[in-house]
Amino acid sequence: MLREELTRCRHLGFGQDMREIMLRVNVIRAPILGIRERMVGCIILLGTFAESMVGKYGPQIADMTKQVSYKLRADIKKKFM
Repeated sequence: MLREELTRCRHLGFGQDMREIMLRVNVIRAPILGIRERMVGCIILLGTFAESMVGKYGPQIADMTKQVSYKLRADIKKKFM
């Protein structure tokens, strides 16, 4: 189960937890990478947004983390393409 989630996160560029933490609270998260593509942080969107918004918000969060990762000198083409 965890391996499948990680594979999906790598493919999409973000992960999600829908109502797994608290009822009515959804989470989208994406990693911020640094040198040698090591995770140095993440951006997390936590809120009461509808699950149907994941398709809109998820790619936006992933794009933000790619921009920050690039500025931290991560090889984003290697990791995200």
